[in-house]
Amino acid sequence: MYATALYILKDKMGWEKSWEKLWSLRDTYKNAKAIRLSYDSLPKDLMSYIAYDNRFRFVTINRDLRTGGQDRKYLNPEYEGKLLLDEIRVLSPDIIVFQGKDGLWNCHIEELRREYKVVIAYHPSCYQYGADKLQYIVDSIAPQL
Repeated sequence: MYATALYILKDKMGWEKSWEKLWSLRDTYKNAKAIRLSYDSLPKDLMSYIAYDNRFRFVTINRDLRTGGQDRKYLNPEYEGKLLLDEIRVLSPDIIVFQGKDGLWNCHIEELRREYKVVIAYHPSCYQYGADKLQYIVDSIAPQL
């Protein structure tokens, strides 16, 4: 999420050098470690410019697997989809990035696309172990912007 936000905001906020520093470490260190090693050159307030929400409004009681899609269920899909839509309209974002391609059926995607720039990407946890997540941002998320 941090790297995606940095990529999206780098030109607008003048954080190109921060992105370049992070990018320069991607061959040696994967993602989270690259962020930790770049900490001194990364914007500390980046997360103040984004809102993070979860389309699953509630977590299943007594979850066993604790792996997101494995045991999360909508309690009332119609109302939860409307709640998400209402929250998005209140926040009025420039860009909406859905991290996860499954389970979007009640998220009003087509309606959102009429009002906002919508990007649908894999959830970072779905990338194969050791995958170059920064490259995924450049190859798969950036073209949708």
